[in-house]
Amino acid sequence: TLGRHQDVSWELPSWVPDYTLNQDHAPSPLVPIDGRESVYAASGYDYRSKFENLESLMLSSAGSLPCLGLCIDQITILSGVGPDREEFGSTSTRWRNTLLEESHLLPCLTEGIKASLRQVTSVINKHSEYLYDQSHPPVSNALQIDRSALQNDVVNAFIHTIFSGRISSRKRITDEVLGSIFKLTSSPDASHSTAEITGVTCSALEAGMRRRRLAVMKKSYIGAVPNETQVGDLVCVLFGCSVPVVVRKTVDDSYLFIGESYLHGFMDAE
Repeated sequence: TLGRHQDVSWELPSWVPDYTLNQDHAPSPLVPIDGRESVYAASGYDYRSKFENLESLMLSSAGSLPCLGLCIDQITILSGVGPDREEFGSTSTRWRNTLLEESHLLPCLTEGIKASLRQVTSVINKHSEYLYDQSHPPVSNALQIDRSALQNDVVNAFIHTIFSGRISSRKRITDEVLGSIFKLTSSPDASHSTAEITGVTCSALEAGMRRRRLAVMKKSYIGAVPNETQVGDLVCVLFGCSVPVVVRKTVDDSYLFIGESYLHGFMDAE
């Protein structure tokens, strides 16, 4: 049961958006709020029709909503929260450092993988420099990543997580797009200039990381979660939801809804 969020003055349930608040302080939504189909399908497509009739869901108590779902894992590692207007290059570096500093909990982090993670953030920082300082040229000479590094599970999960799995609100990120960003392949669309491609990449990185934290689960899964997330929170897939969500257990055996999350490997009903 998703219960009330104690910090909201109107005592709205935690799962009800409060649009009286400044939405500039919220992460970029992972699920479209304009009625378009989500690019994710965390609970699959077969569950969704079963939960479309909201009249069949009776509130068990004021501000609580009964729901069904699967608990994926518990959050054990979180990156720190950066400044509100932090450049995404700095965010990606902090996320990377979180992984490196907690490498004792991630025994798969070999020296080679650590070097690949540093290369990834070097490329991201070049894009960040271009976006925030127009004196820098478009990223045509970005540091190239070894192709085999992108095939490593940890590196691949980290890259997808910093983008929250998408290049825009309408399109998931693909290996072809990643190859272009990290200079492994030529541009997938020669009609677009380097500046245009760099601009799209920067927008995707901004939306993917801003006001989110890197989270590592107890089972070493990697994802991006809202800033309000705490160690010990749970990441679950609720039937009918297209993205995993972060919830927090309360003393009365209900759960507060913290927000949407991107959890690599769990966005398509795996």
